[in-house]
Amino acid sequence: MKNWNRIGKIKAIIIGVAGLYNLFMPFKFPIAKDITSTFIFPSITAIVLPVILILINPKNYKRTFSKPTWNDNLFLDSMAQAQFFAYFFSTVGICMIISSAIEFHVLNNVGVISFFVGLGIFISIFLTLKISKKQ
Repeated sequence: MKNWNRIGKIKAIIIGVAGLYNLFMPFKFPIAKDITSTFIFPSITAIVLPVILILINPKNYKRTFSKPTWNDNLFLDSMAQAQFFAYFFSTVGICMIISSAIEFHVLNNVGVISFFVGLGIFISIFLTLKISKKQ
């Protein structure tokens, strides 16, 4: 946190506000019994789609990707965008799961889906870095 610039602080505030809102204002969603729509499909989509979008973008041809840092601008770097959304969805998902478990004593499917989407985006960042090193 000592090395954060203005962009990093704004990102942290956005994620913190979204997480706290979902932590203190829980929503009750119906429980889905289909594991494919709850866990598998969102995870696979979040893993594959960012890799395709980042690598197929014409301005990214023959570009070596580097691991994004927290201070990178969201509008200038696609990896920084992916990193921000991974943290955002993971934080919001965890807060939804915790708040619904405390308030309603149920597992919030939207929170689980959000967490797995964030986890999938983290995996897609890792895969993009691996693929770009091989090229």
